[in-house]
Amino acid sequence: MSERPARIVFLDRATFPEAVALRPFSFPHTLVVHAATAPVDVGARIADADIVITNKVPVRADAIAMAPRLAGRPDFILTPHVAWASLEAIQGLADQLVENIELHRRGTPRHVVSS
Repeated sequence: MSERPARIVFLDRATFPEAVALRPFSFPHTLVVHAATAPVDVGARIADADIVITNKVPVRADAIAMAPRLAGRPDFILTPHVAWASLEAIQGLADQLVENIELHRRGTPRHVVSS
């Protein structure tokens, strides 16, 4: 039996320059990309997500509560907001984002912060 493809939701792709590419993930997935998401729409858009990518739109507790695959999980992937950077720097962050998600899915997370 094969693993169900992960559903990845990118909430605010338009906050990244068009020239920055999000390279394909190496695991089975479905990627849903929204140019922008109003805070009121976050819950509905992440309702069936396994992974959420956001740059600026906040993902609050009430939205996570509407997402059974995310609610109650002990792990989080945090992505920093970047107000300004060169295209090369933003591309590097996009590449790190994909790599960090892939490492997390393999059970070897990197850049983990815990209390």
